[in-house]
Amino acid sequence: MTGAGCATCPQVTANRFVGNGFDAGQLTDHLGNPVADGLHLAVPAGASLLFADNITSHNARYGIFAPPGTVLDSGGNRSAGDPKGCLGVVCSF
Repeated sequence: MTGAGCATCPQVTANRFVGNGFDAGQLTDHLGNPVADGLHLAVPAGASLLFADNITSHNARYGIFAPPGTVLDSGGNRSAGDPKGCLGVVCSF
């Protein structure tokens, strides 16, 4: 999902996620995905959680992991050195 904004939605904005997920062991979310990311979300589709202007770098897998269709992408997210980039939001490199 993409969206310009949602005034009443919870927001994850202007954060830094650096060097996370390297000691996750066998930890998985309820869908069986490894939890080894800068920010790992496992929320229901249509949760209306807004993402914008986050910076991720050098995390074990994804900078931001959000199954497609589960969050609102308001842009400005960046990823550097994350092997898989971002999932569910667009991250520039």
